[in-house]
Amino acid sequence: MSVVTGRYARALADAVFDQKQDALKTAAALRDLEALLKSSHELRVVWDNPSVSAEQKRAVLDAIAAKAKLPKLLRNFVAVLIDHRRVMQLREIVREFEAEINERLGLAEAEVITARELSASERKRLEKRVSEVVGKTVKASYATDGNHAVDGLKPRSHGLANRLAVDDTGRDTLHRNELLGADRAFGIERPNKRKILRAKKRRSG
Repeated sequence: MSVVTGRYARALADAVFDQKQDALKTAAALRDLEALLKSSHELRVVWDNPSVSAEQKRAVLDAIAAKAKLPKLLRNFVAVLIDHRRVMQLREIVREFEAEINERLGLAEAEVITARELSASERKRLEKRVSEVVGKTVKASYATDGNHAVDGLKPRSHGLANRLAVDDTGRDTLHRNELLGADRAFGIERPNKRKILRAKKRRSG
């Protein structure tokens, strides 16, 4: 995470919460805008070209904002990025903004990949179990991949990943070492019982 993009992400999060905007809807709108920027070469050329006037760039932004019904706060934020030539870093800002609001809302994102599609009740049970493990409400996205012999759950907050096995009846089994992997991925520190016992023995000896 760069210092600059992190600063922009936190500033947007501050404004969203101060103005009591819907943080998750703002994040979704920002993702849509980033996807549009990624898919449109012409838009990138206009917004990143110093020879195009600021008025022209903002006119394009206003047309997009009107069509997509962007909140005024988000429109103004993107205008600041354009003016400071940071709009090409929108992808990084989106990721850091999502991480920031998830932290403030006590949410943890996870990607679940399964060999078959899970039912609504299976998804609910799985999310509840993982929420109990990590101590946060889990926002899960789901995908199917027939090549997966063992289904997987991957926290998005860090590069670490833990595995969650789901048998063919849909019952989930989390092993102790996998729970520790989830703890580390979501930034949870738990006491090491073996170390504590060793320390007690040394003190008693």
